[in-house]
Formats: sequence, C-alpha cells, structure tokens
Amino acid sequence: MSNQPYSPAPSDSFPAGGTRPRVIVVGGGVSGVSCAVQLSRRSDLPLEIIIVEPSTDLGRGLAYAAIDDDHRLNGPLPAHAVDPCCPDELLDWCRSTGVLAADPDATLPSGHVFLRRRDFGKYVGELAAREACNAVTGSTIAHRRDHAIGASPRDDGSVDVALADGATLRADMLIIATGNAPPRLLPPFRAEHAAHPRIIANPLNTPRLGEVPRDARVLVVGTGLTALDVLSTLVRQGHTGAIMAVSRRGLRPQPQPPAICGETPVESDGLRPLDRVMAELPPFIQALGPAYRLADVSRALRAEIRKAKATGGDWYAPFDLVRDAVWRIWPTIPVAEKQRFLRRMRAWYDVHRFRSPPPNDRMVRQAEATGLVTFARARLDRVDAPSGAGPIMVQLTSDAGVTTQPFDMVINCTGLDATSGYQHNPFLASLVAQETLVPDGSGMGFAVTATCRAVTPTGASPNIRVVGPPSAGSHGDPLGVIYIVAQIHRIVPDILQTLKTGHAAGVRAADAMTAS
Repeated sequence: MSNQPYSPAPSDSFPAGGTRPRVIVVGGGVSGVSCAVQLSRRSDLPLEIIIVEPSTDLGRGLAYAAIDDDHRLNGPLPAHAVDPCCPDELLDWCRSTGVLAADPDATLPSGHVFLRRRDFGKYVGELAAREACNAVTGSTIAHRRDHAIGASPRDDGSVDVALADGATLRADMLIIATGNAPPRLLPPFRAEHAAHPRIIANPLNTPRLGEVPRDARVLVVGTGLTALDVLSTLVRQGHTGAIMAVSRRGLRPQPQPPAICGETPVESDGLRPLDRVMAELPPFIQALGPAYRLADVSRALRAEIRKAKATGGDWYAPFDLVRDAVWRIWPTIPVAEKQRFLRRMRAWYDVHRFRSPPPNDRMVRQAEATGLVTFARARLDRVDAPSGAGPIMVQLTSDAGVTTQPFDMVINCTGLDATSGYQHNPFLASLVAQETLVPDGSGMGFAVTATCRAVTPTGASPNIRVVGPPSAGSHGDPLGVIYIVAQIHRIVPDILQTLKTGHAAGVRAADAMTAS
C-alpha cells in the first residue's frame, strides 16, 4: 500500500441518472478514515467520498502522529480495527509489513500486541489509500489537503463546505470527524506560558521532549496515559534529574487484565470486539429497570465486582461489561447527572477505562523503584516562570500542606480532552455561531441524535453528522478506537438510506427536466 494523495475515479464510473452522491468528511484521523472506509465498503450505491484534511498523511490525527518508539496503543490489536467487521485486518497488515519483527517489545508472552502508535497511524493511512483505489462497490475516497473553514446548509439538503484556499465543495452529506482538540494549558498556567521555552504545552510534540536536558528537574502535570508516554520517553533518553508527576487526585491508569499481562498465551473466545460493544445491557444493569440513575449503575457495578471477587475473579470483567454498554446507558441519563459525573467521577472512571500499555507501565515502575520518578497527589496553585534564567517556581497544595518547589522544565500532560471546546477550531466555531452545531448540555462536544445527526434549535440535520470525540456528550464514550468505529458502524445504515433517498429524488427531478 502507498500513502500518497489520491484522486476520485473518473466521471464515467458514475451510475446512470446523475453523479454519485458526494460525502465530505472533515477530519482525516481514525474517525474520518473509518467513516470513509465503512461507507465505501457497505454502500450499494457508488459514492464520491472526499476527506478534507490538511496533513500530508491520513490516519495520523493527534495521537497517531507520534514518532516516539515508546508511545504505544493502550489496547490490543483487535480493539483497533478501522472496520470493526474486519478485526484481523490490522494483524494481517502487521505481519505483511514486518512491523512486529521490527518491534519485538510489542508482543507480550500472552500473545497480545501493543503496537507503536506511529505504526498504527501508518496502517490507517495505507488502508484509506488501498480502499480508494480498490473499492469493490465503485465508491472512491479522495484526500483534499486543506482546512475546512465553514459550512452552509442549503434549502435542498446539500451542504456547501468552504475551504481555506477559497474553494467551495458541495456535499450531499457532511460528516464532522475532527477528533480531539489539541492539549492546552489550564489554570493556573497563564496564556503567555504556552510560548515559554521551558514549558511544554503540547506533550505530543515529541521533538521538544528530546530537547529536555538530561539533568533537568522536571514537573509532569498529569498522571494519566499522556504522562506515562512522556515519562517513558524521558526514561528511555537516559534522564538523570528528578521527575515528579502530579495530579489533583493522584490517580494512575490501571494495568491491563491478568490474561493480557500474564506469561501464558491465551486463546481467544472467538468474540469480536464489535460483538461485545453491540451486546445487550449486562443483566445486572437490566435488573435496574427502564429508569435508573448513574448512582444506581455504580452501586450495581460495585455489587457485581464483589460477587466476582468472592469467586476468585477481579473487577475487570464486570467493569468492561459496563464500559462496552456506555453508549446505551449514557443517553438515558439527565444532563445534570452527566455534569456531576464529569466533575466528580470521571477521573476514577478514566483510570479504569484507559489502561496502561504493559511495556510503558513496566518501564516507568522500574524508574519509580529507583527514585528517578515520583508520583504525587497535589493541586497546582501558582506557576511563576521567569523569562530568563532561573527555575520555574510552582506552588503545590497537598495533604501535607502548601509548598513551593523549583523545576527546570514543566510538561503539560493533562491529555486529550473532549471537553476542551471548539473555540480554537475556526471551522467548528463558525458552525456554532450560525447554530448549525449546538454544544451539548453536558459540556462535552455537540448535541447529536442516536444516528449522530447534528441537533440544531430547529431540529436534527439529516445531512450533517458528527462522529467520534465531538459527539461524546451525547453518546458517552466514542473516544477509544473500537467505540468510535462501532459508533460509525451503527449509523452507516441511516447515512446510506439518507443518501439513497436524496439521490433518487435527484434522479427523478433530472428525468422530469429531460422529459420536458
């Protein structure tokens, strides 16, 4: 497979009666590519699919543009299928390209593989290129390297998408797949700190991590998976200065289940990740009846975990049943409860939901054992960063009291966050300003229906869809790859039906004009 820009098929491949329906996908990360691939494979009407993405390569997005050897996926391969109906596609690619042979640390004794994120990004881009050239359905996928800066719905249901180069593309369907907002500094950091030479605001900028002096006293703000990545990089670089990782609650990602981390190869149970996500609610949640609160779900889960532990089990299986059903549970919860959960419980949920890649967890725990890395539960109250020489002074409040400590470097690792908003994305901000998109009441992303139709003050837009992290407020957990691609899998039939209906109407109108 190649990963070069590619063009739509020639117009002579269009079906009789008019041009193919055009789908414009804004965003060329995993969400956007999965939309394009699943639509291309499942449509019996040839589609012209255009992915608007300024990056040279599709599939990278924020997370998978990583170049560091130690930045890995935080789940096994089957959970990262771009097309959830083809869970072995990624493993086949790994074998055919020699990726696993070149990265022996990726494969655990259990047989599970934790791929480097950059390799996964390459796979996603190559899959998009292959599908564009070889789509059996006659659909095509094109990569338009540009920024989308606006979109205007038309009376006939189509949407005009404005690009930064001045062009306007007309779409029969617009899919917004912009992914996560870039990491940003939060208070008590000040706006000018983003440009400070010794404060790294975006930890995904791995070349800057390579510039950290080996003997620097480093403060890592955050203790989640992003922090684990950064700590792994510093340790691998041979860092010798003291490193402190701090967060308000001091919570760290839980390890993978024993079946994954163990020393014995484990046989698959034959279920695809998609089967688990699409399963009915677990019995202990069904027992709550049709109306329940998040507190009820929490109590039922804890009771199920106690039962599991009483018979020699652990928390993983009961928790995963709830995790896989979040897309069913979350939409039924009142907005006020969602907001309360996000304020008070999300951090605890996330450390169980987003688990550490075993190679990284092992490396950082070894560094912790030597005293190189320490973890602390504390709140940042003040950051004073002189423009010239001198340490960055950070005021921390912990159970032990208030202290002010000096650091040579500060690295922001608060992570990718679907609650970061849209203000720094001109395309999304313009759609909110004209009420084509409405922020979700939970504070995460935008309001959408069960089929990801954008909700506006006048109703839902059948020709504008929002998928992936920007729909998290309505759908709960389209954040990990399997949950994003499963969400897309669920809504593809409705998208295709909408396109068919619109295409048929267009053909009838064209025939009527010809007859007259």
